[in-house]
Amino acid sequence: MYRPGARETRETYGILLGHSRRSITVRKGGEVIRVRDGLIGDVVGEEHFKLLRVQLANDVVINGLDRVSLETGMRRKVVRILTTIKYGELLDESMEMLENAVKKIVLMREPEWVEFLNKAGLLTHKVHTLELLPGISRKKVALILEERDSRPFTSFKDFKERVGVDPLDSISKKIVEEMRGEAKKYIFLETQHP
Repeated sequence: MYRPGARETRETYGILLGHSRRSITVRKGGEVIRVRDGLIGDVVGEEHFKLLRVQLANDVVINGLDRVSLETGMRRKVVRILTTIKYGELLDESMEMLENAVKKIVLMREPEWVEFLNKAGLLTHKVHTLELLPGISRKKVALILEERDSRPFTSFKDFKERVGVDPLDSISKKIVEEMRGEAKKYIFLETQHP
């Protein structure tokens, strides 16, 4: 199964989805973290698409879909990571921004995703991995395989021109479907998101 990114599950950078001023108490390991009337935000990690609840600095300008560092010592907007959350725990604003954030991440990592499109194979003896992407039927898979056998895809634009499917849209929708827990088969994420 193809999962782009490093093997370690720690997120280094993420995209800020939404934020809210509120009080919150979180248990992290054996520690109880209390934030009183603080700025709380939701972030989707760039490498593993982990959903994180974070405490944001009170004195920074925050815009939706900002890229933020999650690395200790490198954080400017994020004070600390409070906990990993599930899709259903996202702030309303975060849910609305999620698909755009995932598209932004996929586009930032386009070469890795083009490699996936060039290398994806059978998931089972009857189902090709690409069939699980929205907008790609068995007939389309046959065309994709024919096209990539003649010449590997070089970009999302190349894929779209030769196959007639927007890979950015298909990949992003599949990732969000997996995050929501609506996928019958998971190809990009572990099943912990719902």
